[in-house]
Amino acid sequence: MDKQNIFTILLFQLTTIVIGKHVPVIGWSNSRLLEKTPTIPAGHFVNSDFLQKNYLDRLVASTAPHTICVFVIDKLSIDDITKYSDAYNSDSTGNALANLRVALETSVSSIVLPSVDSSELGSYLSSKVNGQVIELTDPSSLKDKSLDATKTNVIIFQLTTSPNTNDRENEIREADKMIEVVMSELNSMSTPYTALLTAQQAPIKKKLTVNSKDSVKVGRHILESNGQDDKFFFANYTEGACQVFFYSESVIVEKADGKDSLPQETWDTTGSNCTSTKSVFLVMSNDNGTNSYKFEMDIQLDKYNFWNVIKATFTMDTNGTQLMQAIDMTFVETPEQFSYHCVQSEAKSTGSGDLKIKKVIFNDLQMQPFKIENNQFSYPNDCIGFFSEGIWMGLVTGLIVILILAFGFGMLASLSVMDKFDDPKGKTITVAQSSE
Repeated sequence: MDKQNIFTILLFQLTTIVIGKHVPVIGWSNSRLLEKTPTIPAGHFVNSDFLQKNYLDRLVASTAPHTICVFVIDKLSIDDITKYSDAYNSDSTGNALANLRVALETSVSSIVLPSVDSSELGSYLSSKVNGQVIELTDPSSLKDKSLDATKTNVIIFQLTTSPNTNDRENEIREADKMIEVVMSELNSMSTPYTALLTAQQAPIKKKLTVNSKDSVKVGRHILESNGQDDKFFFANYTEGACQVFFYSESVIVEKADGKDSLPQETWDTTGSNCTSTKSVFLVMSNDNGTNSYKFEMDIQLDKYNFWNVIKATFTMDTNGTQLMQAIDMTFVETPEQFSYHCVQSEAKSTGSGDLKIKKVIFNDLQMQPFKIENNQFSYPNDCIGFFSEGIWMGLVTGLIVILILAFGFGMLASLSVMDKFDDPKGKTITVAQSSE
């Protein structure tokens, strides 16, 4: 390859391969082309139009000739990058992603997009350049390619790792070594480049096939399970364009006189209705002839395209005794295109007085009322909060220290000194004293 003024982008994506949604895009550059790009808030999904307008267009619009190199890895998620780079260890050198870490730390500018629809990324870049589009499977063959240095070119790499599902870390490490080969070649040319990392699809961690009364299959995945003996709470409401999934490994009702476990089976959704694409009233009931249970949930989509359960009630009839209680499920909130997931959720009873039902506990809850595609839950937005107890303790302690320092500096700033001094060569300063 000519050692011309080359601008290089590394994207784990191939134009002839269908790239999935909800995959990360991580970029780094030895130029400033990735500076002043939009900051993506946590949990936000970047669609293809936003990606093209705010990130890709500024790369392909560069007037100087450059080369765009695209690398595709089979599966990758932001969780993989966090886990296998040992991101939470301040002394880590990057672990399985050591070369990626070095590239990011030595870059002039960089971006991190945790969840992106990059399905049109390869074809979009290829359609915008005026030079060659080359596909490679061997990163070491880059040095043998000759490109037109007067045009913008695209080089696409397919990073194929050993198919070992039992050693995900080794697959990530192999891909990282391939990155090192290409980065070494680019650095040896001392030319400007930019790198973006993405994948064909995000790894699916759990899979669960549910045969409801309508034989609907649900794309959840449970590790080390043959799917035959699994028991779980599940409800599927489908009517026209509306589709709602509700899953929980188990549901426990905590009452004043004990606990009841609800039936782990597919619940009936008769009575549910969907008035619009922004409102769903979900009814889930189960009646075995002796005991009956029913959940009612009012789900709304707000103006920020976040959906949440604004109102919920639970009714149970056991041994002829009926109990009905409003429960607080407002904690179930997530962007429209995501499903909500939480390892353990507690819907506490609302109201005062002697409550017969204290709370309802959902274990491994996953729910989605909008944007369900291919009868599968969308990428989950987990309930883990942004501020843990440790973070709050650190923030409060830091705030107290800042207030103490501010008070101290304020006191120092208020000190005053004498504005007049006795001049031995001049008239002596006299102070009048009262005879009293």
